[in-house]
Amino acid sequence: MLGTEFRKIFDREKITFLAPDRSTLDLENTNSIANFFEKNLPESFEKIVDCAGWTAVDRAESEREKCEAVNVSSLKNLVAYKIPIVHFSTDYVFDAPENFEIPENFERAPLNFYGETKSRAEHILENSEIRWWNVRTSWLIGEFGENFVEKILEKSRENLELRIVADEIGRPTFAADLAEHVVKFLVKNSPASGHFHFQNSGPAVSWVEFAEKFLEISGRKNSVKKITAAEISRAAKRPKNSRLKNSKTPPPPDWRESLEKFLKNLSA
Repeated sequence: MLGTEFRKIFDREKITFLAPDRSTLDLENTNSIANFFEKNLPESFEKIVDCAGWTAVDRAESEREKCEAVNVSSLKNLVAYKIPIVHFSTDYVFDAPENFEIPENFERAPLNFYGETKSRAEHILENSEIRWWNVRTSWLIGEFGENFVEKILEKSRENLELRIVADEIGRPTFAADLAEHVVKFLVKNSPASGHFHFQNSGPAVSWVEFAEKFLEISGRKNSVKKITAAEISRAAKRPKNSRLKNSKTPPPPDWRESLEKFLKNLSA
């Protein structure tokens, strides 16, 4: 979802890059990483933009070794090549109080194994000898890959009652906006190493409020039932608060504007 957006921007901006797929660079395989860098000398790279990650949050609870291999071990291997790196993390490293904008220096307290692996990855960066930029984001929506908007719209076409969580609050992040922001402020520029929060600006909403907004824009009048997170059978616990405070870069676009663009592209 995210890597494809970077490829589009790099092509447009005429930024030279390599974008290996899994057959060329398998981040679960130490030998694959070593072979890639042997063929492509590390000193030829200015930065790594590490878009890969295990994001199947519930499966992570039962497939811990695979999740750890992608989210922790692979980063440790990449850092060993001492190339400055842009890394992507998540709101799931936090368990913040409600009605609170989470700053970049807030204490980590992950609620699930996926969040734990991302927290450990952040610790690797903090204790590395390279320049690093850790971008925490949330509720990622993109044209490429599965996403919440398309899932709900698909169910709405079947005239199903939509049961959507009302007690998890945050802001959606559109992958195209995230990639544009990162290229502008972290790829073309090199601020001091640290954690950066990025989610689209605009009002914080629950998942159900977000869904009601894009159903309204799409002209759909499905019945929507508000439920609590506890009513869904999920292996991994989610944070109630996913409001990230962005204090280091200019505000990104309002999610409502980006949502309208996204829905236009879906219907095109």
